[in-house]
Amino acid sequence: MKRLFFIFALLCTSQVFATISATDISKYYTYTNADLSPDGSKLAINITQDGLGRLVIMDLSTFKPVGTVSFDGRYEPGNYWWVNNERLVIQVLEREIASEQHVNYGELYSVNYDGSNGLMIFGYRAGGTKTGSRLNRKQSTRGWGELLDVLPDDEKHVLIMSTPMSSDGSKLPTVHKLNVYNGQMSNTIAQSPVPQAEFITDSDGKVKLVVGAGENGYAAVFKRIQETNDWQQLSNEVLGKSFNPIALDSKNTSLYVTDSGGKDKTGLYKFDLETEEVKHLFTDKVVDITSIVFSADGGTPYALRLDDGRPDYVMFGKNTYEVKLYKQFLQTFPGNKVELISRSENGNKWILYVSSDISPGTFYLFDKATNSLQFLFRNLDSIPIELMSESKPVTFAASDDVLIHGFLTLPVSVPKDKDAPLVVLVHGGPHGVRDYWTFDRDVQYLASQGYAVLRVNYRGSGGYGSDYRYSGYQEWGNRIQLDIIEGAQWAMNQDRVSNDRVCIMGASFGGYSAVMAATMAPELFDCVVANAGVYDLTLMFEEGDIPDMLYGKTRLLEYLGDDPDILKTFSPINYISRIAAPILIGHGKKDRRTPFIHAELLRDKLIEQGKPFEWFVKGTESHGFYDEENRAEWYETVAAFLKENL
Repeated sequence: MKRLFFIFALLCTSQVFATISATDISKYYTYTNADLSPDGSKLAINITQDGLGRLVIMDLSTFKPVGTVSFDGRYEPGNYWWVNNERLVIQVLEREIASEQHVNYGELYSVNYDGSNGLMIFGYRAGGTKTGSRLNRKQSTRGWGELLDVLPDDEKHVLIMSTPMSSDGSKLPTVHKLNVYNGQMSNTIAQSPVPQAEFITDSDGKVKLVVGAGENGYAAVFKRIQETNDWQQLSNEVLGKSFNPIALDSKNTSLYVTDSGGKDKTGLYKFDLETEEVKHLFTDKVVDITSIVFSADGGTPYALRLDDGRPDYVMFGKNTYEVKLYKQFLQTFPGNKVELISRSENGNKWILYVSSDISPGTFYLFDKATNSLQFLFRNLDSIPIELMSESKPVTFAASDDVLIHGFLTLPVSVPKDKDAPLVVLVHGGPHGVRDYWTFDRDVQYLASQGYAVLRVNYRGSGGYGSDYRYSGYQEWGNRIQLDIIEGAQWAMNQDRVSNDRVCIMGASFGGYSAVMAATMAPELFDCVVANAGVYDLTLMFEEGDIPDMLYGKTRLLEYLGDDPDILKTFSPINYISRIAAPILIGHGKKDRRTPFIHAELLRDKLIEQGKPFEWFVKGTESHGFYDEENRAEWYETVAAFLKENL
């Protein structure tokens, strides 16, 4: 903090604004998905450099690489799992032709930690011609493979779920054993009675439960009758719409779930599989549970993370070594989000990931034998942390007296006696999604340019209970926008925030909101930045990938309704004449979620009305800008646009 104060004082004295470069903030995270081998002797980690991803395995006694896995052409390693101390299973990601984004098509690749004996063991290319150096394959499967269980007591096999390919996700998945050394797959062990399924296995690798899309797409839960291998659906009377299975207990007789339990907030419950009795364990009064920390065996929860502003942790259960250790980590990194992402089987070594609003994340290694915590890697380490601006949790009362939560970031680059122009940054979704107190590229780049940034968890956002989430349904162009507009008006009355210079910015639903809010309060906003937005709601039932999804149209009817007059009223494309501010339009031509036609319609309407706008379009991008250079160019364009208009 002293160092931070010194830097801040220096900036105030010199009146020189230190900024984060668009190139630096646009870089991919270099390090992701660190995982220890079962014996704790090796560490595997995904590393991305110069836009290319690979899996690197390090010997922890020397911290030197002992193996690397990379693929030729447009393929790269994704998530992975240690099957034993020698062999890993890896998801294969594929970059679509003339596209920047990597996609998982369900292929699985197996390899020794030193990079030897690589084999494509599952997927549509598993039995075809080679696509990379020394990739041997077995029988091809036109299905999507997902690893269910590494089967710790079986060093040759894993349990996978295979879902036949379909355009809408309606196919029923099956469970198989898969040999990680030769790619041989067993006959079907179980088939889900419902699509979009998630199987739950016990400590012996037996399939016990399946949860999938039931009536209208809501969770349907079935338990497996071991004697007959039939499925028995659990009563809907004890399950809510927010029912989410987490893990079986250590005895394999009860299931830990998050659910509303007939209440507003989502809490933690224990569900007895035999009696179907439900035991309530914890529910917060303000927010839903964000995440749960389980014991190493996966059978006992001992910490809950809550996000009422900054992350907070509720500890419960027995005061075991794991609990004491986690408490120690939280005390070591106060005010940070601390994730236990991996540990060795004997519990002697742990990998932590520590992050905050001003830190994208740092990996640490804890060694029980020496009781030492060792720094490993930090993401975006080219950016000095002194240039990052802290985000403060805030609340304000909407015009109907409902309490709205959000975050206000005041730029460290602007002296305390100066007012910073305001950028209202609207999150996407909108339903079930929310802003968290976490590192955000957009926030930090905007703040480094000298702007205060407000993020609003408007009605419809997740995390604040079902009533709050449902209150945003069919309110896209009304109450949601009022929450955002009133949030901007509140922020403009705060210290160090300008009361007459404000821009609104967002992507996806945030892009829609940026334009819609500007039609509703044209006198408030000096400029609009809209990326990957939807501007004609009537097209959502016809264009894009949502109508083709299983229950996609059902969700759209829930969220938007089917009244054509309301859909038109909530479509900003019909009110362009009201907009007084210039608009920066960003979009990718390969966007399937909000197709490019939305940007074209908005552009054409602006030209027709004689309204000023700028145009930023990339032919190889989809829903957002993924390429580092494209993202940096977008940030530079946004910075120039804001400078001109604010």
